[in-house]
Amino acid sequence: MKRRILEIGLVVLMFFWVFTFASIRIGHGTEQTPKAQYALGVQRVLVLAVSFSDTNQEMPLPQIRRRLFGPTAKYFVQASYGKTMLTGDVKGWYKLPLPLSRYKVPAENAYLIRDRHLVQLFVQDALNAAEKDVVFSQYNHIIIVPGVRSGFNVGYGTPCLAANPGILAGSGRRGNGRMITITTRGGQQFSGGIIIVAQNVPYGLAVHDMAHAMGGVVDGDRVIP
Repeated sequence: MKRRILEIGLVVLMFFWVFTFASIRIGHGTEQTPKAQYALGVQRVLVLAVSFSDTNQEMPLPQIRRRLFGPTAKYFVQASYGKTMLTGDVKGWYKLPLPLSRYKVPAENAYLIRDRHLVQLFVQDALNAAEKDVVFSQYNHIIIVPGVRSGFNVGYGTPCLAANPGILAGSGRRGNGRMITITTRGGQQFSGGIIIVAQNVPYGLAVHDMAHAMGGVVDGDRVIP
């Protein structure tokens, strides 16, 4: 199973880096630089660890840092030949106002778009809870870590998902992709990549959804579809 996850991650990343670094030839020999070039360089990532009104966190923050800024970050450095580096901060634990059952999403992808309001609520409450400690504009991407061990229909309901670009836009159709802007209660805004990653997630899944976040949207389509 772990090998299969790594193979999936490798295929996704191969597509991602080809799209990012290669020139796209259009028309009569003209070249266009892909807009996804913004994934190059240092990527500032904010990790928000959140718990629910009826649960407590399970994993110490230093351990979460080691997982997400250790093997996950190392993979992107290697896959990009040193052109992309993940760095940032881990903050938490922040207690959300509602119980786990109010945020939990079904694991089946076919239903995630339908239940996007659950993801919107979770992301909004997480950023609201952290805004007193964070200037969101200092970061390119946000990883939200639910404070409960999760799997398919266990805990949060899914081990990993891409919220922005992805479920927050409310459409999986080609040509309708877009980056959503989250406005916090205090007026801060964030329009970068957002993924939700279980504290016990396999590294390959974290890499997969981080690629969604860094790829962003080009001409209405996610670079990593």
